[in-house]
Amino acid sequence: MGFKRDMSNLDNKIDNKEKFAYISENDNDFLREKLRNNIEILSEKLKIWRLTLTCIVMTMPIITYII
Repeated sequence: MGFKRDMSNLDNKIDNKEKFAYISENDNDFLREKLRNNIEILSEKLKIWRLTLTCIVMTMPIITYII
């Protein structure tokens, strides 16, 4: 008794990988710019969180003194 494997799904996966294997120079520049923008947004969020946590930590002694 032989076991025959269905290769159509594997062929589809290979075709999909080949579609995304080549990235043009314009796409590369676009992705680089998008990544740079995301990094800037995340750094701004990090600054806000850092400021928030600093404020919380600085007010904790005052709150504990009041309590």
